[in-house]
Amino acid sequence: LIDGVAARYGSKVERVVETDITWTRAGVECGGRPDLVLLLENDSCVLVDLKTTQSIGQRALESTLVKHNYHAQLSWYAQGLSEQGLDVAETLIVWV
Repeated sequence: LIDGVAARYGSKVERVVETDITWTRAGVECGGRPDLVLLLENDSCVLVDLKTTQSIGQRALESTLVKHNYHAQLSWYAQGLSEQGLDVAETLIVWV
C-alpha cells in the first residue's frame, strides 16, 4: 500500500498511525483518530481507514459502508486534517 502511494504521487511517504487530531469548528472542539495518514512531501496526505468485513462482495461492502456511515467518518477526518494544513489528496478504505 505505502509503496503504491509513493509511486502514484512520486513522493516519499511518512506513516502516521492512530494519532489524535483536534480542530475547532464553529467554536466547538472536534477530534478524531484516523487509522493511518500517509504524509506526502508537498503538505498533502492520503487518509487510510481499516475496516473489517465478513464478505468482500461489492454489494456487501457498499451496504456496510452506508450502514455504518464510513464515508461520513472519512469526511470528518479529512476536514480535521485540512484544518491542520494538509491537503487530503485521497481517501482509502482497506477492507480486512
